[in-house]
Amino acid sequence: MTSVPPTITKTKRLHSTKLRKSSSSPSPPGDKLSSFASIAVGRKSDKDETRSSKSTKKARHPSSNDFQKRVEARLKGGKFRFINEQLYTVTGDAAKKSFKKDPSLFKTYHEGYREQVAQWPSNPLDIIIGELSTRKNLIIADMGCGEGRLAESCPDCTVHSFDLLRHKPFITVANLAKLPLEDQSVHIAVSCLSLMGVDWALFVQEAYRILKPGGLFRVAEVKSRIEDRQDFLDVFTRCGFVNKTYDDRNKMFVMCSFIKPKSGAVIPKLSDGEVLELSATMQPCIYKKR
Repeated sequence: MTSVPPTITKTKRLHSTKLRKSSSSPSPPGDKLSSFASIAVGRKSDKDETRSSKSTKKARHPSSNDFQKRVEARLKGGKFRFINEQLYTVTGDAAKKSFKKDPSLFKTYHEGYREQVAQWPSNPLDIIIGELSTRKNLIIADMGCGEGRLAESCPDCTVHSFDLLRHKPFITVANLAKLPLEDQSVHIAVSCLSLMGVDWALFVQEAYRILKPGGLFRVAEVKSRIEDRQDFLDVFTRCGFVNKTYDDRNKMFVMCSFIKPKSGAVIPKLSDGEVLELSATMQPCIYKKR
């Protein structure tokens, strides 16, 4: 922010301070959206108040369509951030129940997700699709499939797509900790930005259960969530996996590969305490209040 010129009057300085405080006030998410809308509709910009009377009517009053689009985008962004934070701070079962109760939340979330990922230098899902799209005769479990792009991109494989709500007919609704698949039934499990919630270690445990011996668990996660690389990798080791690759060259996310040993050894299930402790090794995505 530019500093206040030394010649400015005290009145103007106070007015400028008030304007800065007003412009930095947070946009209330969730159930406060309606109150924000009423504030936004009634607010005038300081440009409108100080503009010369010679200004044209068009310049002083932006079109109602443009204004409505700006308000709607602001509200949608606030609601997406709220939903995203909730997904990181509740269990998988709680998230599933919330989406079942209000399916519109799922649509809002994925619309916001698409807009956010579009700003990244690359999309980790595109990388995974590039690796798997030409493979044949594989059975793949897409854990947190979103809109099901992986299944649509791998025509020669059998892809089981799971998420908290059915966005397309071939998607199965499920908590990622309790997938409706048999033990050792898939060649590859994929988790692309899906290790969310306070019990995500259970998703890793479930991936180990459904993978065939020698199977691959492909993981992409937000880089800023991982405070300690070894602590993060230890979660997968505890669940029975062997780390094969860890690529953190991208500034936004990391890409990892884990192998289920060919022995297919049965690993003791995580206790409730271990689930919470291991899941705490990755930080939730909490947005700064604006």
